[in-house]
Amino acid sequence: MIARSRVAEQRHSASRIPWTFPRRMLEDHLALSGLLWLGLLVVVIAIAVGNAIWGSVGGSYWDDAVSSIPQWYVAFMAGFLAYSFLPALIAHGQTRREFGQQALIYSVVFSAALALLVIIGFGVEAAVFAVMDWPHGIDGGHLFTSSGQVHLIFAEFLMRFLVWSSAGFLVGAGFYRSEEAGGGALAVAWIPVAITEMALGTQYGSPIVLFRLVWEPPTIHPLIVLAIGVAAFAVTVWMAWKVVRDIPIRSKST
Repeated sequence: MIARSRVAEQRHSASRIPWTFPRRMLEDHLALSGLLWLGLLVVVIAIAVGNAIWGSVGGSYWDDAVSSIPQWYVAFMAGFLAYSFLPALIAHGQTRREFGQQALIYSVVFSAALALLVIIGFGVEAAVFAVMDWPHGIDGGHLFTSSGQVHLIFAEFLMRFLVWSSAGFLVGAGFYRSEEAGGGALAVAWIPVAITEMALGTQYGSPIVLFRLVWEPPTIHPLIVLAIGVAAFAVTVWMAWKVVRDIPIRSKST
């Protein structure tokens, strides 16, 4: 009875671990992301100017860029976090639960920050295009139809980045655990990503590109799309926690 009581007390205390903000995780990643965002925005505007000089401007180039590039970056950064930060922080005294909580906060804040950068990019591009009297159309495969629908832009890219972030974290944690676990994580991580992108009707930049060559998914109501994204994120977080909660920490010699 005493042993059972102690186990129950340990579980209760573990469930009440205070959530702390992952400042160390976010500082460098957000700074790097800001620089990359600025570089991408400059390239996009330069491409638009070049097309205006030697051809014609045919809609939003920022849309093309942010629909195909940032999600891979988000997944990579989350995978790097799981593979590199996890053993370092646990070695310095954090529990796996504490790390999991901080990783979840990281994913939400990092994804929200990048979604805001996407909105700012649309705004800057729209302003430049307005001054130059260029058309600023948005392609299909989005919850939004114009750069002015900032709430829908934020909702879409927050959802997309959350799903890709959790998938990247799952793969990174899997490969840290073992090559076999990493292979298994890679095999399942693309499923919630593909489901989310298919719900959005994404045309490129995701694992469903080849599927769309043979089957065009139907248009889904935005609220249902968001519900699918939230469910995909929750399932992927749950799978990632299953990998992390008892993950062994390697010694430096291995």
